[in-house]
Amino acid sequence: MAMKTTKLIFQWAAAVSAFAAAALWWKSSTTRVECDLPPGMGQFSSQIVVAEGGKELFFVQTIMKQSRWNQRAAFATFVSAFLQAIALGLPA
Repeated sequence: MAMKTTKLIFQWAAAVSAFAAAALWWKSSTTRVECDLPPGMGQFSSQIVVAEGGKELFFVQTIMKQSRWNQRAAFATFVSAFLQAIALGLPA
């Protein structure tokens, strides 16, 4: 009975971690760094500014921020896969 409970705990932990990875990747895909320069000034500064949805965004800073969120999501995916592998290795 104890092994069955342990296996179930690993499976649930893997599922929670997979859900966290999905949430982190959603956050990564929606995160933006808005431009705080006066309107139209982004094209004349050393920053790359793009327009999206009526807002000006810092392009490089947005990509860097998305990259950090992607790193967290990838780690959560690793944890999920690792926990699932342990659960699969346990006897039923």
